[in-house]
Amino acid sequence: MQETHDHTTAVGKDAGTILERYLDIFEEDYAVEEISNPVTYHSDGDTELLNIGVKHTREGYDEHAELFKEIVLDVDATVIEQSLRQEIDEDPFYGRIVRDARQGGTVIYVADPNTTVHETTEWIQPWAGGGIALGGGTLTQELLGGVMEVSPAAATTGGLAIGAYIVYGSRVGATLETAYNRVRNQTMDTPLYDRFGHGMHDHRNVMIADGIDTICRDPDHEAVAAFHGAAHRSSIDHYLEHPGRRDSKKRFYAQLNRIMDVSVEKYPPDIETS
Repeated sequence: MQETHDHTTAVGKDAGTILERYLDIFEEDYAVEEISNPVTYHSDGDTELLNIGVKHTREGYDEHAELFKEIVLDVDATVIEQSLRQEIDEDPFYGRIVRDARQGGTVIYVADPNTTVHETTEWIQPWAGGGIALGGGTLTQELLGGVMEVSPAAATTGGLAIGAYIVYGSRVGATLETAYNRVRNQTMDTPLYDRFGHGMHDHRNVMIADGIDTICRDPDHEAVAAFHGAAHRSSIDHYLEHPGRRDSKKRFYAQLNRIMDVSVEKYPPDIETS
């Protein structure tokens, strides 16, 4: 579990099974562009979770403002995505969710480790991967030559494979996956990507799911709503439902986690989040 930075003491509300009723509402009147199934419901008997994929723009909030506010007022805790463009209070979507949470006395969490490290690395990855793929023969032979004998053909194939893998886990790979799956009316996070994709986007989904799991284990929280970009939703679900896979990915990202702040941030509704 992630460490939780607790800036307040949460006060639980008697939510019962109040969140399950929202599924029919979402099914009847909720869509995020071409992405299917943007909302999922989880319950372990003690805590309910609505994992909501959103279009995080001003228009995305305004279109469902009353529904979002009603949900935020019903839950004990709201989990939101980290914004890099500006302070959360000023974000055109999440700033309004924060405002609703404060009005309802709902605790706010950020489990997303999205930082400039991600932004920088996501753009470096395709160049690095492309370089390894293009120079695969020479580079791979240099890397492996001292360990094992590698033929030029095998080295070139290895370089192409390694390069393609690095690119696939990058922002470029995620963008291509998004474009492909919109044609198929699916999210970008297919089972193949969930299981084999590695990169900054995947790292965020792993840590967000781990943070949500930590938040839902708080005995004060009977109902939790998580709002993240719709493209994250199915991957977050996958890692929530497969804790073994999530732990495996966390071990893979261990070095990255050491240089980044991946702790969950928790804020009361009466203080600034910036």
